[in-house]
Amino acid sequence: MTNRYQSSVSLRLKRALILTCLLCFAAPFAMSQTPTQLSISGVQVLSTKVYDGNTLAGIADSGIVTGIAAGDDVHVTYLAHYASAGVGTNKTVTVTYALYGAQASNYELNDVDFFTADITPAQLTMTGVSVAPTKPYDRNTSAGIVSYGELGGVISGESVSCTRTPYYLDANVGTNKPVEIRYTIADFPGLNYAQNYVAPKYDTVYADITALQLGISGVAIDTTKVYDHNRNCHIASEGTFEGVLPGDIVFHSETPYAQYQDSNVGVNKPVDITFTIGG
Repeated sequence: MTNRYQSSVSLRLKRALILTCLLCFAAPFAMSQTPTQLSISGVQVLSTKVYDGNTLAGIADSGIVTGIAAGDDVHVTYLAHYASAGVGTNKTVTVTYALYGAQASNYELNDVDFFTADITPAQLTMTGVSVAPTKPYDRNTSAGIVSYGELGGVISGESVSCTRTPYYLDANVGTNKPVEIRYTIADFPGLNYAQNYVAPKYDTVYADITALQLGISGVAIDTTKVYDHNRNCHIASEGTFEGVLPGDIVFHSETPYAQYQDSNVGVNKPVDITFTIGG
């Protein structure tokens, strides 16, 4: 009886042990694997860029990434942004990183780097401006605009006003005189873009200033003379110039010269009077 009982107990224990072992082998192992943390050093951004309306910054040196296992296909992309798009010096630039490649999901690169860099104003251009080819003397250097041309270099979606100011280098009469056209930019009401630009460089064109035609009043001559075999006519009054601009001084540099067109006797004979001015 005892041996049979012991055999029965022993058999049940063996069956339980076998079942336990089977359960142990059948149960999955609970394991986790975290991505490998990479590091990067030596990254540099470009020290400056010309204003382009966006916050993107350029990478000057991509640095060195450490921690990638040999043979793994892992690469880094760089995203560098200024804090704002406007012109300024020592502006904060933030650089973040992203991974790509066949094994990229096995790694992490959580570094964020900060730098400073400048944004300089964008140079505007002007084409097609022309001035009036001539003007009469008016005692000032201003020139007239014929074509206002086209302002170039403004970022799409932005607007800047531009004033054109042409002027002769001096106000005196002459031909092929240099005319400089200066440009000034400003914001339209409610906008704030002009600070991000530099006005177009000045242009030089050429034009003439012609003499101003004067008039004269009060001239008088002797209405008759006895035949004397010459054409000379006596001037009784030299008269006064009209049209002289305020501030200018103009006078007879020589005594006016009057002559009959011929020396023969006659009535209502034409008399030519020549004036010479100075001043």
